[in-house]
Amino acid sequence: MIQKAIVPFTLIFILFVSCTNMDKESETESESELTMKRNYSEALDNPSEFMTADWERFYATSEKSRFICLKGTSKVNVLKQIQEFSELNGKGEIEYSYGIYEENNWTYVKIPNNHDAYSFHNLTYWFLGTSVSDPLHSDESVGIFVSSEQSYVIYNDYDLRNKYQVLDVLFLASNKGIRELVSIPFDVVVTDEENWVPSYTEILKDFNLSETKIMNKDYEEFTFLYPE
Repeated sequence: MIQKAIVPFTLIFILFVSCTNMDKESETESESELTMKRNYSEALDNPSEFMTADWERFYATSEKSRFICLKGTSKVNVLKQIQEFSELNGKGEIEYSYGIYEENNWTYVKIPNNHDAYSFHNLTYWFLGTSVSDPLHSDESVGIFVSSEQSYVIYNDYDLRNKYQVLDVLFLASNKGIRELVSIPFDVVVTDEENWVPSYTEILKDFNLSETKIMNKDYEEFTFLYPE
């Protein structure tokens, strides 16, 4: 009788210890993940303490083509948003000519060469609207920079935003393996050390986009005057 009673007690003890260790491991992983998330948020809020990308030099020295691919909107809405963007981001009576092409549920925007990196990134974010209830909201906004030196894609992902616990951020991946978080208000860049951002190829594949497909559209040109 004594021996029979020992067996279940031993099993219960082993299970208790095992579950306790699992809970501790879970707590440790949770604490580590929260610390990591806080660090990304702090990095984006303190640009002087963290790396920023030298995109302006890259823009100035490379032959490039840039596009923003928008899903779930229309040419009419896109033109309204560019007009609003131009009124708020004037840099002294400068004309910008955009190309627009509509196909199925996508609207493609060809970005003028005299746009700087900051404006390109901010316009990509601008097309998302103020919220999903905004009548000018795009379901997807994907900026694509194409050059012989290096190409990259910059896009929105609500799931990744939640994972990193960050706001006002787009995610960037280049065909050279660079993966970054880009804070839109300040164009501050933080390296994605976790590699949660998909690769350049994976992102284009997910959206069924390609450099060739985007570049070979018959874009209609629209010119906007950015005020002083």
